[in-house]
Amino acid sequence: MASLLERHFWNRNIINLTKSTMKNIKKILLLSFILCSSLVNFVNGQDLTLSELITLQSKDLDYVNNYLTKKKWDFNSSSVDTIAEYKKYTTVSWSYNKSDWGNKAQAWFYFYQQTGYENGIGYHTSKINFNKIKNLVLNSGFKLVNTTALNEEIKSKYRNNKLEIVFTTAKYDNEEYSSSNDIAYFISMINFKEIEEQILIEEKLEKQKKEEQLKREQELAIKEENYKKMIAKADSLLKIRSYSSSLQAYNEALLIKPNEYYPSNKISEINNTIAFLEERKIKIYDYKELNLADYNSVSSLISSKIKNTLSDNKIIGNSDFLLIYKVDTLGITTFSISENNSSNPEIINLIKPVIKDIQLKRVSKNEYFVFAKAEYNIKVTLDNQILDVKKNNVETIISNNPSNLYQNEVSKIISSGPIGKYKIQIQKREINSVDFSNNSILKYRGIGGPSNMFLSVLVPGLGVKNVTGGNKNGLSRTIASYGFILAGVGCKLWSNSEYDKYHSATEQSAMNEHYTSANILNKSFYVLTATGAIIWLYDIIWVANKGFKNKKEQKIFKQKLTVYYEPNNQYLGMTYKIKF
Repeated sequence: MASLLERHFWNRNIINLTKSTMKNIKKILLLSFILCSSLVNFVNGQDLTLSELITLQSKDLDYVNNYLTKKKWDFNSSSVDTIAEYKKYTTVSWSYNKSDWGNKAQAWFYFYQQTGYENGIGYHTSKINFNKIKNLVLNSGFKLVNTTALNEEIKSKYRNNKLEIVFTTAKYDNEEYSSSNDIAYFISMINFKEIEEQILIEEKLEKQKKEEQLKREQELAIKEENYKKMIAKADSLLKIRSYSSSLQAYNEALLIKPNEYYPSNKISEINNTIAFLEERKIKIYDYKELNLADYNSVSSLISSKIKNTLSDNKIIGNSDFLLIYKVDTLGITTFSISENNSSNPEIINLIKPVIKDIQLKRVSKNEYFVFAKAEYNIKVTLDNQILDVKKNNVETIISNNPSNLYQNEVSKIISSGPIGKYKIQIQKREINSVDFSNNSILKYRGIGGPSNMFLSVLVPGLGVKNVTGGNKNGLSRTIASYGFILAGVGCKLWSNSEYDKYHSATEQSAMNEHYTSANILNKSFYVLTATGAIIWLYDIIWVANKGFKNKKEQKIFKQKLTVYYEPNNQYLGMTYKIKF
């Protein structure tokens, strides 16, 4: 028990600092004691007696400080140990007759204080006073507990019914101050009885704490085991879709461990599933949401079937209707159609047979097959028109299209064709604004051929407009040709006038002047009329050549056309199909 008390109080709480700290304290005290031991006044009334030490051990810090101060002791230092092992005890030290030039004093006193315990004291004194106090202890009812020899020190422990006093004699090498060996005398005092009681209380509390901890761990282990068993049961019930039983099991698991997310999430999942199963009995789900890929595939199939059905049909009109496909949990598809009042019934009757047998795939939600519905809005536009079109390089004229419909379609059809007159069939076919019209050129007659040179024979430049498709009008050639010819005629008339004046002149100088002028004007006549004639001839040749080129292009274009027979109009023609 003695060693236990020492370890509990001195080692853990108050005196037994780390080895290095204690060694330094003892070394300082030893040096101070030895160096000052020669002083005569050490044995005066400043030495502390056994009764004073017992009194100081039982008093508080304020009392100890006042008492020592009155006895001429000086405060030295104080510190709070923050190491957990020592539970933040406070150490306060005083010195007596301390040297001004080092840590040397005649005596040292230590006061150890900690909340919850009585105080402990330490007293470093002279050998004489050390033995004096030790003899008083022996004569004051204290009993020797043991004496132990440690490394360079001897400890004797004494006790009465309350206090424990330890006398320590220690030998140290004083390398700093002396080559001889030094002896230190240290007395410590604690209330061992209070420590024993505190130890028993702490041991009891520790035991109780461990028992409670063990109990909690056992309870947690049992709770964890019960929780895992209940979760395993709930999971197995959920796996076989026993929702009510699994819901109950998850709730029981949640009662065991209320803060667990897993059972809470499963409860929420099961409640959603149960709600879904009730909803599933009466609700028809959107097929598009459950199987978008097949919904789009069916949409493409419907458009393809309608397109193939209406592609070459001559029916005209508009239809706006809703196709409804429903599939049940067995995968059986039913079909219905909702028509707009303005829809052409002929179109509906043509379309319905080819789309009614389209099948939807069976769809599921939350791993259950459900009723589903797919809806497709269809808008069909059909029209047939035969248009007479004249194309030149300036404009395209549709003679029988007062409302100017299909201007874009006509332009697309003949954009790459030569100038000429066309008979075009507009077969408008459109599904949901997607155009699959089958427009074609029924008949074509070329214009701007080489025969237009005869117009230029009559009037220079007159055939230019026809062979160029309106790009050029030939007026400049007309003006140039006629201009040069008329200018030549004018020169000829003027030349004749000058020649007449030549014959009428009586003076040689006048005769020479009119003759020269008549000669020049006559030559100008030939040059100007020849130039006009050349321009006229060039125009004729150019128009003929352009006409032959046009005719060649038109011949190539006609070769692309196919022969067809139109029974409604009862005529044979050519067709050139343009598909969009």
